[in-house]
Amino acid sequence: SAHAGRRIQIDSCKWVQDVDQLVVDLNSRRNLEIDSRADGSTTNTLYALWDTTRTPMGRRLLKRWLTQPLRSQDNARQRQHAVSALLSASPDPLRAVLRRAGDVERITTRISLGSASPRDLSRPPPPSGNCQLYRSRRQPAAAKPAAVSSGLHR
Repeated sequence: SAHAGRRIQIDSCKWVQDVDQLVVDLNSRRNLEIDSRADGSTTNTLYALWDTTRTPMGRRLLKRWLTQPLRSQDNARQRQHAVSALLSASPDPLRAVLRRAGDVERITTRISLGSASPRDLSRPPPPSGNCQLYRSRRQPAAAKPAAVSSGLHR
């Protein structure tokens, strides 16, 4: 065969859970300057211009949303409503909750790998989707910010 004797190196594997999002390959992301440019830099990209996040979880979520856009217009509208609700409220209560909770995604990964430290486990869990911030500006159940944070890859 044409490939006899050739080694194939796999750099990473990702499990695709569903097809709700598009997967934008690295070359397309560079050509569209979503999170990196053709020269490899990350300045003046869509991600760099929009990133006003305050937490590592927020940065990862924004990057995931930009690099894995939703296919469904209904889901995109629900996400827009959730973001609008967050933008119309004071950000201070949510920031305080997120600051206390720490990096929940990383902590849960450490727990699942059995490498969580006592410090990781001492952080309070994040509130459910019914915390005071959401009660004051309630959207339909599917539009709550907690309901739109699923990712394509794990």
